[in-house]
Amino acid sequence: MEATSSPDEAGLDSTLKYEKSRYNNANVFLPNTPIIIKIVHSCESQIIIDAGNQLQSRTGSLAGKQLPHGSLVLTNQSWYELRLKHGDFEWSVRRTLAELKSFHTSFMLQRALLSISNKRKDSRRKLNPFPPTFEFANEKKLYNRRVMLEKYIQSIIDVREYRETDLVLRLLEVSPLSFVNCSGGLKLKEDFVNKLPSYNYFNKCCCVSGICLQKRWLILKDSYFVYMKQHGDKVKAKDIDKSAKGKLRLAFSIELSGKNRSWRLCNIFLMDQNFAFKTRIVERSGQCQLKLYNSLGELVVICQSDDRMNDWNKRFHTIQSFGSYAPPRSDTQICMFIDGACYMEAVAKAISQAQHEVFITDWCMHPTVFLRRPVRDNTWRLDMLLHAKAKQGVKIYIMLYKESELAVKFRSIKVKRWLRSLHSNIYIYRSPRSTRLWSHHEKMVAVDQSIVFLGGIDLCFGRWDTNNHRLQDVHKIAKVQEVNAELRRIKSLRKRSRGTLHPQGKQSSDFVNLEMQTIGSESDLTNSSCDQTPKPRHRRLTNAIQRAGDAMLSIMYQMALDKKESLRVLNAQMSPAYCESEWGNYDNDTHLVYDNPSYEDDATTNVMIRKELASLEELSQAGQRCTWIGQDYVNWSLVEPTAKEHPALDLVDRTCVPRMPWHDVGCVFVGTAACDISRHFIQRWNQIRFRKIRSAPKGSGKRIFQRLVPGLLPSHPCSPWTETKLSTILVDPRQSAVCTVQALRSVANWSLGVQSGDKKGFRKAFRRLFHQNLPSRYKNNIDLDETKEQIGLEKSVLNAYIDMINQAENFIYIENQYFISYILGSQEDQHSDEDLESEKNSTIEKSPYGQASDHLQPSNSNALVKNRICEAIYLRILRAYNEGKLFRVFIMLPSLTAFKGEVGTSSGTYIHAILHYTRQSLFTGEHALIPRLKHVLPNPEDYVSICSLRNYDEWPDGSIRTELIYIHSKVMIVDDKKMVLGSANINDRSMLGFRDSELGIIIESNSDNDLIEGKLGNTCAKVHPFIQRFRRSLMAEFLGMLPKIPKEYKMCVHHDLLDDPVSNEFFHDVWNATAVNNGEIFEKVFNCIPGSGLLTFRQCAERRNEVPLIVSDREKAIELLKNVRGYLVPFYSDFLADESLVCPVGSIERMIPEVIWT
Repeated sequence: MEATSSPDEAGLDSTLKYEKSRYNNANVFLPNTPIIIKIVHSCESQIIIDAGNQLQSRTGSLAGKQLPHGSLVLTNQSWYELRLKHGDFEWSVRRTLAELKSFHTSFMLQRALLSISNKRKDSRRKLNPFPPTFEFANEKKLYNRRVMLEKYIQSIIDVREYRETDLVLRLLEVSPLSFVNCSGGLKLKEDFVNKLPSYNYFNKCCCVSGICLQKRWLILKDSYFVYMKQHGDKVKAKDIDKSAKGKLRLAFSIELSGKNRSWRLCNIFLMDQNFAFKTRIVERSGQCQLKLYNSLGELVVICQSDDRMNDWNKRFHTIQSFGSYAPPRSDTQICMFIDGACYMEAVAKAISQAQHEVFITDWCMHPTVFLRRPVRDNTWRLDMLLHAKAKQGVKIYIMLYKESELAVKFRSIKVKRWLRSLHSNIYIYRSPRSTRLWSHHEKMVAVDQSIVFLGGIDLCFGRWDTNNHRLQDVHKIAKVQEVNAELRRIKSLRKRSRGTLHPQGKQSSDFVNLEMQTIGSESDLTNSSCDQTPKPRHRRLTNAIQRAGDAMLSIMYQMALDKKESLRVLNAQMSPAYCESEWGNYDNDTHLVYDNPSYEDDATTNVMIRKELASLEELSQAGQRCTWIGQDYVNWSLVEPTAKEHPALDLVDRTCVPRMPWHDVGCVFVGTAACDISRHFIQRWNQIRFRKIRSAPKGSGKRIFQRLVPGLLPSHPCSPWTETKLSTILVDPRQSAVCTVQALRSVANWSLGVQSGDKKGFRKAFRRLFHQNLPSRYKNNIDLDETKEQIGLEKSVLNAYIDMINQAENFIYIENQYFISYILGSQEDQHSDEDLESEKNSTIEKSPYGQASDHLQPSNSNALVKNRICEAIYLRILRAYNEGKLFRVFIMLPSLTAFKGEVGTSSGTYIHAILHYTRQSLFTGEHALIPRLKHVLPNPEDYVSICSLRNYDEWPDGSIRTELIYIHSKVMIVDDKKMVLGSANINDRSMLGFRDSELGIIIESNSDNDLIEGKLGNTCAKVHPFIQRFRRSLMAEFLGMLPKIPKEYKMCVHHDLLDDPVSNEFFHDVWNATAVNNGEIFEKVFNCIPGSGLLTFRQCAERRNEVPLIVSDREKAIELLKNVRGYLVPFYSDFLADESLVCPVGSIERMIPEVIWT
């Protein structure tokens, strides 16, 4: 059964407008839209009579009988394929003759009951007759029979009250998800099944009692399947008219027209890289079982008959399976962003145009960050933007990393409470709950499941930056200082006078407006003094009494959270908001609406949050005086933003402390690839929701609350994005290109929300059972010997990196926050010319990266670091050396990691630890890249260049300071043909899959026709113009060759050199020479740390005590700075080479497992 929906987006819009009324009255069909039915195929006879009037084969009781010549035999196995059209939706259903007979009998009984309980004329409307049944007939009779059957079914569905009965819905395979375009995917099959409960999955007895089975409605789409539970009020005999009762004397109940019917979405299974299925008939019980499996778990259902089971089996076989959870998607329009300013502006534009829903997942989020600057008002502040869209009816779904406060202090719980308090259409989950070692490191924004932003940029403080990478921001500093003084005064007043608890039922906007009176206009801030007359004593006493009373009410409210009281409280707070997890009549007491319940949070805490954030409306006034407002002006080596302080409060003295510039990379793309990334978000969201529901006691108020959080369904791209693409969010749409994009990720059971453990040994047994009879394309996706922590493992990001490195022909360009990767082979390993040639000629499947192997020889090394990206680079350089070809590797890393602390002191332990593993990967030890290359190559620097970024700036008072530019991007470009980017760092945390969760994409051309002629290494090569332009822009920024860079920073180099980064002229005379020249100048002028010749902590301390040239001889220093070109500086390989950088014995950091750093 296939179904297609019309691409006409008018159907989508009308459907969405209709949603609210449809779910309120339990209808499942589109309003005022006819349903047209036609029998397109049939198999009414299974036996044709031969000339001898004998049956050719045995057919039950008719076998061997003499029948008229030319007759056709009808059996209960005869079937009809019904083709239905409803609006823009078309689908087909196949029904056997036995099923149609059973439907007719049940429907006539139900119709009789409807006519008794309902006096309306349509309930007594005359229907077309059901075709007569006979054992055999000729062709003419069979044709007339098909026409009669077609008219019979059409006459039923033309009556509104009839077509909404459960019998008709089951006949037509229709549910509330059937005619909702935003549910996405092709409608393949729907039907009732009996689900085995989870506790009965691995029952050794094959006979399962019917009491254990759970009746569910199973829906199959092209990328997921979902099962729902139907709730319907049943009318018993006592509810029927007394006269009717006296005549019929009914002793049973029957479902009527579905007026009070509702549907609850139970669970959603996405078809990921581990999806598999199997059908079987249990010998002892005769049950027709359908077993379904994906990375998150398994589902076992019992079909009503073997025909139904075979039909399900056929539909599942039509679905194509890929090794990765998503296949490559061609014709994807994509655009790249360098640095956070343009990225955040595009995010703001996309969110402002959202029509249905917004997905956001971040490692760190600050809701008061401004996405568009310069700031004129609060319109483009993140929380205000989300609030505005939520008021328009757009659903906002946010997943935040639930941090360990011992490691990072994001205060994500405070962010969650604040955003939830803004509007009931904003839903937030924090994850994980099961582990404190690993994190959700993904950074993604999806709008309407049609357009996705991806990369390394969190929507938080410190990320917004331009390619100028300014260090100072002291415009109109006097007014800024006045604002900071006022904020400090307000904070001190709040410590002395706590706010009151607001009563239940008040709108959040009421309290915000009241609290906003604490701070006046801009003139009030400027003219107000730091002293304020204290409140009268009787006012304090009144507040204290009110707080005590409200606290008692809050305690009583929490104690009343049993099922009955929860329903009563919720019904009193109901709003007409739409809830995706419930369908039905919300006028009943049992159908609730999510109205931002705060059962998890303490009410007093919520009020304190509002008090602390009362003056957020004044942020826009501070934004008119400076670009980086308050905590957004951050230097990560000195202090980190914190939710404990007001967002507008400066954490450092911006008159003398430079901010740390932030270099990052992101992208935006629209199309089916955006749906794939959205599916990952949906998979995580639904699993968290499912886990929270299951963890709550049955029948409790907490479980009811958790069920009211919407479940999510995958969708196809929708309007207006299917027409406008990226034109409405880009300054210049010509910056985009059409490429092939494939979604990548690093995930495992914990990061996908699967509870750890091998429940009763079922998982491994289930996988082995499937593996025996699966098609070959499935077998490679299942690891039968996986460990408990690797269940559901996908490391397609790591595989993509290694595959691209192996396939590189001319150069590799890498930007990353970390580079922690070891060469796991021993130094004695010899790579012969034959080995290198075979490695060169080895073919690697273009897709999928989800099931690609490392393409490296297995290693038995017990080294701490397990990912082998460094080893792949090492082997690729060896191959180039043996072939005598030019090959370049560009690696861009930050000079120091952005941890709070000072190098060479006890506060810099975190910095030392990361530097230690970076040095072990690149410069020192048996696993490092450069020492291993020196064993084979005379000059490794001819192949590898490792650099960092640094800038300087002048303050209004004439002082000049410097600071490193923090490289946070995660991107790799190979040969200007392929590119991979996302949130994954080059370390084990991001690459192994079962540690941090990551998202990424790989970008390449749709075909060879999209490539153009280029030059790499003074030889002709095919390159992709979009990827080449992006790589040129990155290098031009670092070399000071961008048009917007001031003239004194520009480099007098011809831009054509950027086209060939492999040539000696560019690699040695431009790239490396610029880095060395800039590094020497920065060291002479500022005494920079890190720097060359600083081998010990003592030397670092001595350099800090030296008077820099910029202080002792300002004029000479300025002359030297005129020779700085761009931001490129060396990554100093000998920095602290004589020191042990491991965490000292006895320190708290030494107690942390080493895997945390790698």
